Amino acid sequence: MDKLSTLIFSGLMSVASSSANAITIDFNYDFDGGFFSGVNESRRTTLNAAGSYFETRLNDNLTAITSAGSNSFNAIFDRPDTGQITTLNNYSVAANTLVVFVGGQALPGSTLGEGGPGGYSASTFQQSFLDNLETRGQGSENVDFGPWGGTLSFDTGTSWYFDLDVNTIDPALSGINDFYSVAIHELAHVLGYGTSNTWNSIHPGTSHWAKNTMSLVKGIPQEAAMDPTLTTGTRKYFTDLDLQGLSAIGWEVSAVPVPAAFYLLGSAMIGLTAFRRKT
Repeated sequence: MDKLSTLIFSGLMSVASSSANAITIDFNYDFDGGFFSGVNESRRTTLNAAGSYFETRLNDNLTAITSAGSNSFNAIFDRPDTGQITTLNNYSVAANTLVVFVGGQALPGSTLGEGGPGGYSASTFQQSFLDNLETRGQGSENVDFGPWGGTLSFDTGTSWYFDLDVNTIDPALSGINDFYSVAIHELAHVLGYGTSNTWNSIHPGTSHWAKNTMSLVKGIPQEAAMDPTLTTGTRKYFTDLDLQGLSAIGWEVSAVPVPAAFYLLGSAMIGLTAFRRKT
């Protein structure tokens, strides 16, 4: 899983129309620890905006995972509210859907969020069932990536800014940490940034772009969303370079810009990667 810190994010959000095979990101709040519940339900609006960004960009066709009869899929993930390894037996995931368990917990140090894809175990007599679990119809796991979903955790001790309209940057963001920036960063780790075999086959030993790497959002310079830090009081949108990274992992991304040099650097992390605050 990935952990995030704080740096400079500014720019304009890129929007693309959804495709026939648009991916649905299904956020699950069963283990949210109260972070999104009750009076905090409005926080889901900002999270949904981050999910919608990827839903409008990804054109892959993910096959369904169905537990039935002698075929049993068990979803394994770190609970977002406690970090405890959790297994859901005889689980199923619909076609073109990623299930992402979300919640809040006290994360160490300056860590703002953690995110990464889930694991699995299975019971079956069919090799085709196992093959489907590995890539969901996307081909070899070393050249493509097709997870069932994963998990996101957000720090409960952070002063967060939850934006009901992420297309504009509110002056109220000043002095606090932008939840949208962290959510979109951690979702990219669920999608395989720094966490998948595909990524590691291209960029071994790294999980982020180099710190302070710059790119463009609709022609406007901005620090890459997938560098390892976020500056308090600023917002990051997904940049051209970030989209190129998703494409390199194997995702079919709409409106991918002309490839630039891949400046990749970062500490290697297993499973979860983290986004940290820059001070």
